[in-house]
Amino acid sequence: MVNIKLKQNSELISNSILQQHFEDWDYKFLINLNQEDIKILNFLNKNFSKLRQLMEQSEYDIILTRGVELTKEGKIIFCPVCNKFYPLPTGKLICKTCKQELCTHSIETIIVDQMPKNPNEDYAPFIYSINRYQINETKYILLKKRGVNYKSPEIYKDRILIRQLTQNNLICATFSRNGYTSQSIYNLGVLKSPIPEFNNLYLLGLMNSELISFYFIKSFGSYKNLYPRILIEKIKELPIKIPQTEYENKEAKKIAECVTKVLNVVESNPTLNNQYQIKINQLVYDIYNIRNEERHYIKNFLEKV
Repeated sequence: MVNIKLKQNSELISNSILQQHFEDWDYKFLINLNQEDIKILNFLNKNFSKLRQLMEQSEYDIILTRGVELTKEGKIIFCPVCNKFYPLPTGKLICKTCKQELCTHSIETIIVDQMPKNPNEDYAPFIYSINRYQINETKYILLKKRGVNYKSPEIYKDRILIRQLTQNNLICATFSRNGYTSQSIYNLGVLKSPIPEFNNLYLLGLMNSELISFYFIKSFGSYKNLYPRILIEKIKELPIKIPQTEYENKEAKKIAECVTKVLNVVESNPTLNNQYQIKINQLVYDIYNIRNEERHYIKNFLEKV
């Protein structure tokens, strides 16, 4: 047994980890993990496919990509040498391709609050900010600017939106049928699945669940930063339960139904919204076969986050 002490928020925390776990985990930093954490993570890692593995299987067609290669402010700058636009540099105004010095009068903003009335310009909805199960603010983005990497319009249809940074449960996701996003939001969509119950609504319920939030924090946090940044490679490593039995298919349908209800009441009825989210968490624990004592442990941990 290895005894570890670390200081977190001016509090001294003691932890003990079996020597064997360092080898099992390929000597990764385990400072934030205790024996219960490792037991839960090992169970999830050994019994469920990673999203990455599903994306590699021909039976599934799952997309996961960032939005427009642009900041939320929507500022771009034109390079006359390259004859195209680039995202506005954070430092000196130098073209990243040809190293030409750029002029401030070449800066444009292509994200606006209101839809302009100019019929000669092509604008589309732009999802500016989201919360769990909720789109907070929508703006508009000017399309067809040469050089701007908008990505394929298909990735912005019927998909899950995952915000890159959150304050509490880390995984923050909602559902949208259309609307472009910035690179700070990931677009995740199930385009094809051999199992009808494995769909966007079911996957959204998993993403927003206590269980997946716990897994994310414990798997990707470090002793310096308990709350890891959401990156595309980390999302790909999340353990995803594929419903296989008749019972699991029914549970998956219940999760999707509850998610639909949350999406319908999240703004209008906070009480019902909370009740449905509690139910989703219970169903996710059930379909992952998480024991009651482990559920209590996870809930207690997340309450302190």
